[in-house]
Amino acid sequence: MIELKDVSKTYGKRRSSPRKPAISGVNLKVERGEYISITGESGSGKSTLINILGCLDRPTSGTYRLMGLQTETLSASGLDRMRQSTIGFVFQSFHLLERLTAVENVELALTFAGTEPRYRREMAERALCEVGLSQRLWHRPGEMSGGQQQRTAIARAIVRRPPLLLADEPTGNLDARAAREIMALFRQLSAGGCTIVLITHDERAAMEAGRRLRVIGGRLEAL
Repeated sequence: MIELKDVSKTYGKRRSSPRKPAISGVNLKVERGEYISITGESGSGKSTLINILGCLDRPTSGTYRLMGLQTETLSASGLDRMRQSTIGFVFQSFHLLERLTAVENVELALTFAGTEPRYRREMAERALCEVGLSQRLWHRPGEMSGGQQQRTAIARAIVRRPPLLLADEPTGNLDARAAREIMALFRQLSAGGCTIVLITHDERAAMEAGRRLRVIGGRLEAL
């Protein structure tokens, strides 16, 4: 699914002295269906790494293959198509539109992906039922708890059935109970064959994964 070889990323240029890479010499293989977690201190390079994994940024050097395709050779539109077809994103902030119901928020992902209108409602409702929100289909974000809002965001991420889910601090804005519920949902998705890369500060959440890694000073190390 994922293969990084000697990937480094350096931002900007400085004439007097070279900048320190945000990540350096990262090598990583993730098999289809694997569930891994990546931890690290703030500023360690986690955000840079997940941006590259999500095809939101390109490495300065090294290669990144996603489902066998070398991403450095793809155009901007090619990267956009790769994200649409392959990757679901879950963030710390839920990024839900307050004026829309849960179903309508999930439908947005299908609208942007070009899914035919006649299929959108059924697909959105099914995804929300899968994350345990069958009783909250028509609630707006302000009428739901933080955990329910994050479940809605996860439904939006998985509604297109992407083979890869990238989760960046998905429990960061949740209380302990809601966080446990979200991690239980991730276990369920993993058991169903979804490949999951979890970026987190939460060591308890990280321990849920089948393989744990840590970013230290821009380098990726196994735990």
